[in-house]
Amino acid sequence: SVQSLGIGVPGSVDSKTGIVVKAPNLGWEKVDLIGKLRKEYSFPVCLANDITMAVWGEYTFGGGQKFKDLVFVALGTGVGGGFILDGKVLSSKAESGVEVGHMIVEPNGAACGCGNRGCWETIVSGSHLQRAARSGLQQYPDSLLKTLAGGNEDEIKIATIYQASKQKDSLAVNLWDRFIHYLALGINNIVVIFNPQALILGGGVVAGLPGLVD
Repeated sequence: SVQSLGIGVPGSVDSKTGIVVKAPNLGWEKVDLIGKLRKEYSFPVCLANDITMAVWGEYTFGGGQKFKDLVFVALGTGVGGGFILDGKVLSSKAESGVEVGHMIVEPNGAACGCGNRGCWETIVSGSHLQRAARSGLQQYPDSLLKTLAGGNEDEIKIATIYQASKQKDSLAVNLWDRFIHYLALGINNIVVIFNPQALILGGGVVAGLPGLVD
């Protein structure tokens, strides 16, 4: 039977009160998540930032077990970063993890949900890639992307972009090259600043394309 429950939320949380302070990608602000769950369950329930939980999981049970200095970058709807430095989790006072997705890599670039422009996640997140693909189809209506997605633009994934780029589809090549360029740029910035022993990539984008980091 379930003895306890831990929940990771993509945003700022207050683990002591169980309140989600702000989770932009979910549209949540000041949500008493743990209070709601405690009304339903008698066992202990706790709350933390999702990437903080993810990097601790990698450090304890996954690919980071051999390292004391570890970075985990999750590419999904947004982009999050979790850090283990000298065996300890690095977290902000707002308990939001380290918001690597909001470092600016393209000044005056696309608007981000955080209010800034040109954030890393406006280029390399899964949600951005899908939006960029749908927008690009207006200029390249005959792109293989739509064909490979079965005619449904909403089904265009990173694997679709990769497959079409290998077939020299112009739109897909542009999208893929831009993705790889900025993914490498952001990773380089993290490595230069923190010099970790290991950097692990995860999240839906990586899961959708297992060969990405081979």
